[in-house]
Amino acid sequence: MNDDATAQVALRTTEAMGFLVEAVEQIAPENWSRPSNLEGWGIPDLVAHVTGNAAKIVALVEGVDGQEPSQPDVGEYADRATRLRELADELQDALASADLKAIRPSPQGDVPLQQALRFPTLGLTIHAWDVYRSQARPVEVPDDLLAFCQQ
Repeated sequence: MNDDATAQVALRTTEAMGFLVEAVEQIAPENWSRPSNLEGWGIPDLVAHVTGNAAKIVALVEGVDGQEPSQPDVGEYADRATRLRELADELQDALASADLKAIRPSPQGDVPLQQALRFPTLGLTIHAWDVYRSQARPVEVPDDLLAFCQQ
């Protein structure tokens, strides 16, 4: 990857996290107890899952080995949105100083961080879409993020 492509990975990962935070912040209190579009999961389960994934992405960028974040408590909606905003800030800070060429574990084995971030960025994007669709709300994935996920 050239330097421009490397920068795009960090930018799109940050954008995907923001897209997810926005989706969760817009859950109306009356929708919090609804089922999600994922069979057997409610919206709280979906948000707990993506919060755990977001924490794992921060750990991946920071190069934290062997520490898998525990699944967050079900908690209240406001607590979840607050935690995701905190993780988004942590991710942005970590990416600002990250060596995107550093080797990290991924489903494809050990690869540069810029490559290891591709799958989790796709996951954040898909699950943000799930949050919107679980409430029957319209959603459009931002064009640049969609193009990145389709690569």
